[in-house]
Amino acid sequence: VAQFDPYRASKVASKDREDQGIDLMKQVDILTSGNNKEIIAAGENLMIKSGFKFNETISNKEKVDRGGDEIATSQTYQVDKGDGQFASFKITLATLNPKYDKDKQANLKKGDTGYEPQFIPSSKAELEEKFYELFKGKDDEPSVSKSRKNYANKNKNYNPNAAVNLSGDRNMAVETTENVDVAEIPEVSLNSSLVDKGASVFDIIKSSSAFTELDATIGVDVDDNFVSLANELQSNFDALSELQGANQGGNVTFKQKGSDVVLLIDGKEVLAGGGNDGNNGTERLIKTLMNKALESLPGRAEGTRKKRSIGGNEVTPGKFD
Repeated sequence: VAQFDPYRASKVASKDREDQGIDLMKQVDILTSGNNKEIIAAGENLMIKSGFKFNETISNKEKVDRGGDEIATSQTYQVDKGDGQFASFKITLATLNPKYDKDKQANLKKGDTGYEPQFIPSSKAELEEKFYELFKGKDDEPSVSKSRKNYANKNKNYNPNAAVNLSGDRNMAVETTENVDVAEIPEVSLNSSLVDKGASVFDIIKSSSAFTELDATIGVDVDDNFVSLANELQSNFDALSELQGANQGGNVTFKQKGSDVVLLIDGKEVLAGGGNDGNNGTERLIKTLMNKALESLPGRAEGTRKKRSIGGNEVTPGKFD
């Protein structure tokens, strides 16, 4: 008859953590000393299983004088381990050999008297410890020394002194695509009302003192009136953005420029209103600038869209392409 073991749950949890540590060590072993294809696969597996968010990675490459091969001397990862903040995690793969002299070493090959390598790889043990620390969860796996021992007991082919592969690609770019629900963003225009059954934004602007005073000075340069109109356009544009509730339009600015108002996006002038000269000049100026500015407040229907993520982060087209 099986007897109750009050420590069974604790033992099972401990065994699970041990197995996780062994699996993590296996991937780290490959990431340091595998062939190029194995390194890419191990990196992807480690990033997925970690559950962390990885942003773009930076690989510092150096060209070897003898032979012209390119190697990675360091790898920097931008990683969010669950606290909402990305932090840099730099791993040095190799350092320049201080004894290396390019001119003296030019015709020497490995095995020759006086030969010195141009770069000295970090030890496999050191890299294993750093990669293990990078990818392990919080208190989820045993220490790297314990996991290395457990892994070595299960894998007789493990060589703690194996050469480090400096040509492998450790840049991480796991890409996923999924359908996500999107909420409706209402369309807004000069005809929109800021309150239910209220006047349109265009009518609000036309009834403002900024408009009436400027409209009464057509053909007369009064810079202060253009300052007031720029402020009026900004106020109503911001109100439309807030009404829409989609966190858009924060980069749009209206500014007086001489006897005119100009539209700036991200601080750069993109359109001038054309002043208020001519028939209905002030209305034309308003429509010209506001209609262009409102392109920054696009609406959309409720539905689904494709979400593209690399390393757990949603990215826009072009960033990693």
